[in-house]
Amino acid sequence: MTNSRDLANLGGGFIQAGGGVQRSVESKLQDVVSVLDFIPTGEHADIKAGTSTYDCTAAYTTLAAAVPDGATVYWPPGTYVGFFKATKALSLIGGAKVTLKSPTPASTTSILWLEGVLGSPSAMTLPSYGDTTLSGVSGLAAGNSVQLYSGTVRPGDSEPVNHELIRMLDSTTVEGQVMSVQRGGSPTYAKITPIRNVVVQGFDFDLGTTAGTASNSTACVFIRYAENVTVENIYATGGNGTTVRLDRVYGGQVHNVTRIRPYATGSGQGYHVQFLASTNCHAYEIRGVQTRHTFDSDSCYFLSLRNCLSQSGVSSDVVMTHNGYGGSHTYENINILDIAPDTYGIHTSSQGIPAADANYQSAKDFKIHNCKVIRNQAATSQAAAIYFQYPCREVSITNCQIENPPGGSFTNQMAIRFEGPIGGSSHIDDIRIAYYDWGIYFGDVTTTLTAFPRHDEVLSINNIKCFFVNTPVYDAYPVTTFAYFDIGSVFVYDASGINPDFDCILRISTAHLGEGRFSADQIITVTETLQDKVVVNAGYPISFVGCKAQSQLGSGLSPSSNTLTQTQLLTGSAPGGRILVGTTVTTVNKGCGIGQAATWLCNGTVSISDGSTVTGTIAGVAGDLIQMVWNGSTWRGRTLGTWY
Repeated sequence: MTNSRDLANLGGGFIQAGGGVQRSVESKLQDVVSVLDFIPTGEHADIKAGTSTYDCTAAYTTLAAAVPDGATVYWPPGTYVGFFKATKALSLIGGAKVTLKSPTPASTTSILWLEGVLGSPSAMTLPSYGDTTLSGVSGLAAGNSVQLYSGTVRPGDSEPVNHELIRMLDSTTVEGQVMSVQRGGSPTYAKITPIRNVVVQGFDFDLGTTAGTASNSTACVFIRYAENVTVENIYATGGNGTTVRLDRVYGGQVHNVTRIRPYATGSGQGYHVQFLASTNCHAYEIRGVQTRHTFDSDSCYFLSLRNCLSQSGVSSDVVMTHNGYGGSHTYENINILDIAPDTYGIHTSSQGIPAADANYQSAKDFKIHNCKVIRNQAATSQAAAIYFQYPCREVSITNCQIENPPGGSFTNQMAIRFEGPIGGSSHIDDIRIAYYDWGIYFGDVTTTLTAFPRHDEVLSINNIKCFFVNTPVYDAYPVTTFAYFDIGSVFVYDASGINPDFDCILRISTAHLGEGRFSADQIITVTETLQDKVVVNAGYPISFVGCKAQSQLGSGLSPSSNTLTQTQLLTGSAPGGRILVGTTVTTVNKGCGIGQAATWLCNGTVSISDGSTVTGTIAGVAGDLIQMVWNGSTWRGRTLGTWY
């Protein structure tokens, strides 16, 4: 039978086609190489039968040294044990019935491991967000990949860090702009010599389901210092390590990757898809069952995760930023089902981020769209479905469904939680929340945040549908924090015996800085006596515009006369800015701005008085809406029509 070397000697050992460059037949045959050509033939039958225990690591090493950059390495059907590592740009191709395993005991980072070279670090002038050029650098050229960072690779909780991978247009000009804010330590850059055009495709990985084979952190696919990477059609079971890890990759996609039941999911174990300090990387069609983090990223920019299913996750299902900052992320069509009571759904982690950095760094431009976080067991206290654990800006959360099972304790449970200020132009729209204590919660673990938001950075909250939620919107920012809200269309449904603890639509618990607007069709549907509807503490200016309520609201309100003064509307003294079914409205203070308005249901003729500027009555019948508007000098009242 003719072998590959016999073929290489045909025609004098050279081939040339159509004026192309003359190549040896042997060189041409190296473009596509079967791993079986480097494994003893006596092992082939067991490999094909799936019973082989032969360690292929040495054969893989010989193969990696023999093939050129750009070659394709092919695994015929079978089960292979061993570690493949190369510092070349290769295409690693499996297919149906190809399973890879790690030897026991494992001592290598990954079963399939491809990486380029990171150069030595050099000091540079401190770069900042928005910079289009680098200062204090040398030896860079167009097309170079460069790592920017300060601090260490794995920071302690008190060490500032923010890695970023950029690419150069010339010796000093950045492709795009610097997205990170480098603070602390010594600003450093390092040139990367990447491997380019890497493909890993079509492998099953068996990482082991017993202590002898699973007590290691071996990953399935690990690609570092690379550009233009594709990883797809991967299936993994068992083990402790990550399924796919891209580390300092510029331009990558991970597609159709599944991980089923890692053997261990303790700290750092059982991750699925992980992006580290990478740029322009995207994952889609990702599935994880009982993984610790179905998706995890750290210090990544221009990243997306789409069409992801995470079931029965542990600790956190989708970690948008883990141990550093990041920006320009999109999370779309994420389904998180049956997660543990103490598990976050989608969140940023403040691990490794010192409080001192909060005025300088934030998670920028995060979009979360069409996502579900559905629990079969009620969340424990503060285990939010969507959680930003440090300052953020330009955040968009839209068309999401968040549900606890019925019958929870409703104690400090948060559907959407922000632990830090929100800047830029941010909005939360079209959200359904069921069986939570607090719907959208705003807090702050520090009291020294002053950098943002500014007066023009308004958070819009609109079309929030709450079913058995005690407080749909809860602002618990401390006194030193600025907050600017525009809240509209909050729908609340509550029923006696299911969740009798309904508190209020909006609660602002502290007289902090900022201002707010609460407007447009606030609807309450209830079958019981309710408590406060809106609670605003003294000192926080808030406008009420076009607010409505259904007629069941009257029975639990105080004072019994249903008199609502302007002081009470603004400051929160009894009845605390409640939406009121009123027959008498007495205004004693000016509004906080021209156009401020309050609207209430009429039970008949309404008396309006502020002692000087407006005195009289507005004739109406039960069901009419009455509105009072401040025009800069007086209050004006009018009927708006019938409630339907």
